[in-house]
Amino acid sequence: MKTRILACSVLYKESMEFFQPFIDSICNQNCTNHVDVLLVYEPDIIFPCSLKLGDNIIIEKSKKPVIIDNRIQCIDFARQNGYDYIFWIDSDDVCYPSKFSTIVALTADNPDIDIIVHDMSIIDYKGSIVRHNFIRNKIQDVNLGMNDVIDYNIMGFGNCIFKTENLANIPPIPEGIVAVDWWIVSILLLSGKRAKYLPISLTYYRQHNNNIAVITDFIYSTLQRQIEIIKVHFDALATYCSINCIQSYQIEHRRKLIYDYIIINDSLKIEIVKTLQGSKMDYVWWEFAIAYMKEAVKCQK
Repeated sequence: MKTRILACSVLYKESMEFFQPFIDSICNQNCTNHVDVLLVYEPDIIFPCSLKLGDNIIIEKSKKPVIIDNRIQCIDFARQNGYDYIFWIDSDDVCYPSKFSTIVALTADNPDIDIIVHDMSIIDYKGSIVRHNFIRNKIQDVNLGMNDVIDYNIMGFGNCIFKTENLANIPPIPEGIVAVDWWIVSILLLSGKRAKYLPISLTYYRQHNNNIAVITDFIYSTLQRQIEIIKVHFDALATYCSINCIQSYQIEHRRKLIYDYIIINDSLKIEIVKTLQGSKMDYVWWEFAIAYMKEAVKCQK
């Protein structure tokens, strides 16, 4: 029986500026026989219905104007229509021409893997390449676990292929969770699902004002908001582990770091920011916030 794979994307107002290169990269894939595409568009945009799209492209209006609900809508569609695998494409990104055919091959070659993770190249607002293989140097082993994602937000909807059946029992996403993909990946890993990294770039991940992957500069107030987001995520994971009798030293260790950081004098926090300003950075914001907190706690001691 043929493996059925669903690619999903949510179109939102801010991403429509990049719609043409996005949709061209989907329509120009060198293999579409085994992959269907679901495009979910939010109510506040007008979908260009005059476009000539392939027979494998399905269009649905978003049922709720909330990003979490849009992701769930995609998962429900995949489950109800018998797809074996599901992956997402950010609607401001661009796919490599071989993305679909490579994913078909990866799922066939790794039937025992629950989450297949591929690399990404970073592009700027205009589509110029900033960096190839952004993830490669951040991963120590091809077999991934919580140790690999605890300090990084590098396993996301834009570079993961999931077995659809594993998403059926994901618990309700807690209020305040912003990095929905990091949350879902963490729950799957904590429940014993297997993840594997393949050092192949299949997506051009676009940086722009509404979607910054790599930090080139930062503001103290923004950094504090990011740390609050991380705190909410780790607190929610700790609650999940407690309810499900899962022991995770990694999560508790990071929560201790966050709470140790919170009580540090603000003047010291600001001083550390000043020493870092102007330095060359090459971080995902999540990664940088963790590294910054570690430095602040070390200086406090």
